[in-house]
Amino acid sequence: MKIKYLPWLAAFLTASFIMTSCLDNDETEATYSFNSSITAFSLGTLHIDRTGIDSNGEDSAYVDTINCAKYPFSINQTTRVIENKDSLPVGTHIDKVVTDLDADSEIIFYTKNGVDTLWTSTDSIDFTMNDPETGVQEHAVMFGVYTYSGTRGKTYKVKVNVHLQEPDTITWKNFGGLDFATPMTGMKAVYAGGRVFVFGTEGTETVIRYTEVSSGNPQAWQDIALAGITSVQATSATVWQDEVYFLADGGKLCRIKSDLTVESGLGNETFTQLIAGADDEAEPVLYACTAAGSGALSAGYAWTLMEPGVNFAADKNVFSANAEVSYNSNLHRTIVMVDDRAASDTAATVYSRLSNGGWTEYSTSNAPLPGLENISMVSYDEKLYAFGGRSTAPGTTLTQPFGYFFSSADNGLTWQQVEEEMAFPQEAAEEGANGITESFGDRYTDNGGEYAAAVSIPQEELNAEGALNPSFIWIVWGDGTVSRGHINRLGFKPKEW
Repeated sequence: MKIKYLPWLAAFLTASFIMTSCLDNDETEATYSFNSSITAFSLGTLHIDRTGIDSNGEDSAYVDTINCAKYPFSINQTTRVIENKDSLPVGTHIDKVVTDLDADSEIIFYTKNGVDTLWTSTDSIDFTMNDPETGVQEHAVMFGVYTYSGTRGKTYKVKVNVHLQEPDTITWKNFGGLDFATPMTGMKAVYAGGRVFVFGTEGTETVIRYTEVSSGNPQAWQDIALAGITSVQATSATVWQDEVYFLADGGKLCRIKSDLTVESGLGNETFTQLIAGADDEAEPVLYACTAAGSGALSAGYAWTLMEPGVNFAADKNVFSANAEVSYNSNLHRTIVMVDDRAASDTAATVYSRLSNGGWTEYSTSNAPLPGLENISMVSYDEKLYAFGGRSTAPGTTLTQPFGYFFSSADNGLTWQQVEEEMAFPQEAAEEGANGITESFGDRYTDNGGEYAAAVSIPQEELNAEGALNPSFIWIVWGDGTVSRGHINRLGFKPKEW
C-alpha cells in the first residue's frame, strides 16, 4: 500500500477508537499515544551462497538457507539506528528479506529510494545499501511508525550488516618503509609486551631490534641498547613470563625488561641454549640446556638439571608452544621444533614434553612435519602452524618456498598440508587493498631465505566498529619489511548464542 493512504488510515483508526469509547461509556475519554518507537526488530530465514564438493571432487557453488533469527539487532532510540552488531555470514543474500517488528503502533511504514510503503510481515525487502561502484553506503531502508493520534514519527535507519570476508580465510598485508639500513641474517623473532623483537646479524655485528605492534600496525624499528654485551646468541631468543630472554657473551643469561633495558648475568649457570618458556605451571619454568644436559630455571633463576646428556643445538633456531593437557589441568605440554634438519631429511625435528616428564621426539609419526629450509613454527588459533623455504629431500614435490602452511591439531604429533583458506600469496597482486606486490616465495628468494616469524597476543578491547585487535602472524623479512596475517573471524567478537 502506498504511504499516501496512511494519514487517512491513521485518522480512520483514531475515529474508530473515539466511537468505540463513546459507545462503551459516555463519560470516558480516550487517550491516544503519541509514541512512535520501534521496540524490536529481527530477520527470518535468508539465502546464503555456499561452496561444496561435487561428485567429481571439484568445488561447486550452491545456494543454501540460514536462520537469522538468532542474530540480534540493537535499536538506538537516540540516533534512530537499527543494526546487527554481529554481521551475518559472508554470502548472505539481503535483497529479499522478511522482517519481524514490534512498535508502539500497528501502522508501520518503510522508505527506500524515496518510495514509501506500508509494512507487513510478509513483505520481501531489499536491504542492500552499498553502491556497487563506490562502495558508499547509500539507499538505506528507513522504517517509521504512525502514532494512534495520527502523527508521523521520526524514521529509523535500518542497516543489515554482512561480513565481506570469508571467516576462516587468512588475510595478508605488507608494510613497507621499515627497511633495515643493512639486511639482517641469522634471524629469530619473538613477541612480548605489544612488541615484535627480531634478533640477527648485520655484517659482523649482532643486533636486537623491536617494533611496536600493539595498534595492529608496525612502527619504525628501534634498537635495543646492548651496553657491555659484545656477542648475542640470536638462536636463544625465548619469551618467559612476557619478557624476552637470550644468551650472550659465552652463555650468560640475559633478559629485556619491560622498560626495554637489558639485564645480564642472571643466575649462576652458563647455558648453551634456551628452549622454551613454560608459563602454565603453578611454578613457571624456563627450559634450557647447559653443557651437562637439559633442565629448567625456576623463580630466582634456580637451575635444576633434569636430563643429563640431552642437549639442543646451540646454533639452531628453536620454536616452542605450550598447551594445557585436556585430561589433567595440573599438567601442561610443551612442544618444540628445532631447525636442525639435514638437506636430505624428509621430516623436521619435533619434540614434546609433559611437565612431569622428559623430552620425547616425534620421530615415528605417520604424518610428520616435512623438512623445509629455514622452517618456522608458530602457535595460532589453537593449532600449530609451520612454514618455510623449499624441501631438498630426494623426490619431494615441495620445491616452492612459502608454498603451504602445515598444521597440527594434536600438539605436533601429526601434520597436514593446508590446501585452502590458510595460504600465502602465490601470485603478484596489484598495489592496493592488501598492499602485497609479490608472492611470499619471491620475497623469501629476494631476501636470500632470511626471515623470522612471531605471533602477537590479541587485545581484548573492541574498537569503534566492534572489531578486536586480533592475534596476528608477523613475518619480518631480511630487509626489514613486515608482512602481517590474520584469520578474518579472529578480528570480530565471538558470537554468543
